[in-house]
Amino acid sequence: QDGVPPSSNYYQIVSQIIEVGHVIGDVKWTHVVREANQAVESLAKHGLSLDSELNVFHIVPRFLVDYLRDDLSRVASPKSS
Repeated sequence: QDGVPPSSNYYQIVSQIIEVGHVIGDVKWTHVVREANQAVESLAKHGLSLDSELNVFHIVPRFLVDYLRDDLSRVASPKSS
């Protein structure tokens, strides 16, 4: 859907995301390359290490501060392993 061939492993999830966007209305989609969105990548990696399914942060976790600062200034820092 919208450029994702039906044979793609991602077709189903992309279709669901687009469907939710239609329900919400007035949604603007923007592709952000992985290297430019290290805050989300860092959160995802952190989530894999958690014992619980839900973790609420009342303040920005220290491991996110630099990534968020880079995102705000639109600077992509080199990807670390």
